[in-house]
Amino acid sequence: MKKAKDPSLSPDCNLNRLMLLVNDQLPGPSIEADVGDTVKVNINNESPTESIALHFHGLHMKGQPYKDGSATVTQCASGPLQKQTYEFIVLDQGTHYWHGHTSMERTDGFQGPIIISDPDNDDEKQLRTKYDDDAVVFLQDWYHLDGQTRRTGLDTNPFIWIGNAQTFLINGGGVYAPCLGDDTDGLAAQLSAQCADNCSLDNYIKSIEVEAGKTYRLRIISGTELIGVNFPSMATT
Repeated sequence: MKKAKDPSLSPDCNLNRLMLLVNDQLPGPSIEADVGDTVKVNINNESPTESIALHFHGLHMKGQPYKDGSATVTQCASGPLQKQTYEFIVLDQGTHYWHGHTSMERTDGFQGPIIISDPDNDDEKQLRTKYDDDAVVFLQDWYHLDGQTRRTGLDTNPFIWIGNAQTFLINGGGVYAPCLGDDTDGLAAQLSAQCADNCSLDNYIKSIEVEAGKTYRLRIISGTELIGVNFPSMATT
């Protein structure tokens, strides 16, 4: 669990947010494999306070249920400073994602893409002839309160609604509006000390580089917590 004191860790200019990251990346590293491959994931929980479990969302662990990573269902969570290895055979082609499965830790940054290909599948072979390259578009609603704090509010009686997300992230990048001087909510001056000095759209909005004349397949993954999203696309000339 790390606080985004370093602007290189903050996804949206805000520096006062606890995060649970894999290899200091948001989203975390992509798992890519072919159907039939054996995937081995080593988890080293460096948090001194958080227990974790890793779930591979969209992968059917047929014949290997104890690799599913669902804490309190198929395994006990790995405690602070413990290690665990997940090893399983991949069965499901397509675009999936992995995420933490203890409390609300996936919303602290503990999630990332899974891309599974099947070189022997005729439909996939045909699909690949229709595009030149692919790219992941990873969507997240980003709250500045950490997951455990939000979970406490949601579990209380009476229920405490946690409100709207502060930022919406695409591929781990976005900008918290008050850090750019947007004072719509009267927060800009109050929060200025919590904003990265290098806050700008150029520094924090992530782009996908493409070449004119080429066709791209977008692998859209919704890693959101509470917000359902539409992803419109628009042709330009």
